[in-house]
Amino acid sequence: MTNDLQTRLRLVTCSYEHVTMAKEPPFDQLRSVFRLIRERADYALDLLRQVDEVRALSWRCLVCGHTKKFTRPVPREVAVPCPKCKSTDFVAD
Repeated sequence: MTNDLQTRLRLVTCSYEHVTMAKEPPFDQLRSVFRLIRERADYALDLLRQVDEVRALSWRCLVCGHTKKFTRPVPREVAVPCPKCKSTDFVAD
């Protein structure tokens, strides 16, 4: 082969490799995008859990009517059991 033909062949192969590499996104970019998607999904799930969990400053026993008061909002599981009747049925007051 002549030098001119070899040079053309190298240019064609280099440009072909460059085009095929440009079409495939780097793994680091994909990894960062997937990480961002996962963080946002985790945040959304945490928000949904917080909405489902009712917190109140006071909880009233449904059996005897005793009210347990707290200094900050707490979930129902903290108020259980009632100190008077040992019931586990409470409603936010």
